[in-house]
Amino acid sequence: MGNKVYVKHIHTFGSSFTEGGGFEWWSYDNMLPTIYHPYVEKWPEEKTQFPFSWPGQLSNLIKEKFPKLKYKEFIHNHARCGWGNERTYRKIWEIVNKDGFKPEEHLFLIEFSDESRAEFWSVKKQKHFLVNYDYGEPDREGLLYKEDVQPVFDYHRETFEDENEYCKSIAPMMTNFIRETYERKEVHRRIEQNQVTFCSWMEMMGLNWLVPLPNVICWHPKWWKFMSPRIIKDKYGGGYQYSITQMNLNFAKETAGFHTDWHGGLAWSKIVARLTFNKMVEHGYLPCKKLDASEKWQNSIKREIRSEIHSRKDEIQKVYNQHYRERWKNGLQENWDDPNNPLTDDDADKLKPII
Repeated sequence: MGNKVYVKHIHTFGSSFTEGGGFEWWSYDNMLPTIYHPYVEKWPEEKTQFPFSWPGQLSNLIKEKFPKLKYKEFIHNHARCGWGNERTYRKIWEIVNKDGFKPEEHLFLIEFSDESRAEFWSVKKQKHFLVNYDYGEPDREGLLYKEDVQPVFDYHRETFEDENEYCKSIAPMMTNFIRETYERKEVHRRIEQNQVTFCSWMEMMGLNWLVPLPNVICWHPKWWKFMSPRIIKDKYGGGYQYSITQMNLNFAKETAGFHTDWHGGLAWSKIVARLTFNKMVEHGYLPCKKLDASEKWQNSIKREIRSEIHSRKDEIQKVYNQHYRERWKNGLQENWDDPNNPLTDDDADKLKPII
């Protein structure tokens, strides 16, 4: 293929699902670099999950298809762990309002989040902070009503000690505020109102936008005709962030229990990236044919990565033992299944340290 892509800048937005949640390699000693080292040509010097995220995998696909591209760093991943729609709206607004912005040169790929994420402005610190809160379920009382919320300026990034103390000091106030003003039904109404209004604004501004990871609002009968051409859905009819475990795309499955973060693993990122690539082709942003993203292909990439990691189980076990011996005395039980009949989610949950 040649060097022509019909947009110069691809911006991705969302939460940890888009940032690359679970691949915070600097937080797990040497475990993730050991497990996934065959899949990274050069490990990043900065603390970033980008190579493993679906935007990172999308970048790889585009570079492979268009090797003569003039713009090498054309994907800008603005996603941040824990943050929600409010930050997405704010960041897109900032980009659009920059001097010299040309709508035809930019594509916005959006993960829309659901409830339980709130953004606020700190007058004292002159920056935004985040509060994640838990309403609970009909059969479980939410943490919001049992303990203080935990305001943060960011997750998985270093913050100054005075910022941490500041967050602790405002926790009781923010807890009372959210309990008093964030009624679940009203939060849902506000999410719908803001999302539909913002998407309508993007249309009015002539922006290019797609939704690789849609939330439940996208399926609302009132907005389905508006949203459906832009979204990607899994075989169950929902967003891929909702079916990670159901489709056996979680870390426990992929790493046979060595890493059990609840986000999607590398196969999940590759699948979302390929489906996003095809959606870009469908809307005319990439001048090429769609790639195979069938269920058969999805199962094959899932098996390929599991089998490769399984083939290095002894190497991974040694690193696991080395870094976790003091905490758990020893490594995981030897409970590796045949690669063609891999570990189930229940099996992964049963893997216990040998004490």
